Amino acid sequence: MRDLAHYFGRTAFQKEVADQYEIIINKWSQLLFEKVIKHCRDSEHITDFPKPFEMDRIGRKLYHNTKSNGIEYDDCYYCDGTGFVPDIVYYKDREVTQENYICKCTAGTSKNFGAPYFDKFSDIKFTERIEGYNYPHIVNKRYHELLEERKNNE
Repeated sequence: MRDLAHYFGRTAFQKEVADQYEIIINKWSQLLFEKVIKHCRDSEHITDFPKPFEMDRIGRKLYHNTKSNGIEYDDCYYCDGTGFVPDIVYYKDREVTQENYICKCTAGTSKNFGAPYFDKFSDIKFTERIEGYNYPHIVNKRYHELLEERKNNE
């Protein structure tokens, strides 16, 4: 994990954040951990060290793509097969953040918690399509652009 952090230029984490990574990673087998690290390094869509929820999402997708428990989920544009559709939430006087909602695909319908995205919203927030990107990648890209805009405006 430390090597991956250094690969993305990260040198330290707050204890609370490091604890979240540890909780997530401790659920994985060594093989899955190695797949997640390889995926993060090899993916052209991942340009920054993944946040804990992003790391969890990557692990879940790779886990489910191995067809464990005989379950194979859709390769869904909206959730990238994780069952969760990300959304950017804007707060007054607070940083923007991301929240996840349940997707309408088979991965999402297998979840028994959370609010369904398409019950709350009639359509996705970002409708532009970028070749090679699915919706979670577009949301993550836009999220980082918003953070950079806020940083530049301060």
